[in-house]
Amino acid sequence: MGVATDLVDDLVARPLSPREIHERREAAKPAKELVATLHGQLVEPAPTPVEAPRIVRQAPQQTWD
Repeated sequence: MGVATDLVDDLVARPLSPREIHERREAAKPAKELVATLHGQLVEPAPTPVEAPRIVRQAPQQTWD
């Protein structure tokens, strides 16, 4: 069928190992160091709501081919 069906069949046939469960739980935790803005920037969270966020990394401009 499709990729999703194959993935579900694989998960049903082979349960996740404790390591995979731990990795998935760690990945699901929210990141506390950086916050993504609506413009694709990763910024440090401001200590107070009045302070403007500091730009840490700007996402490169995306082009349409």
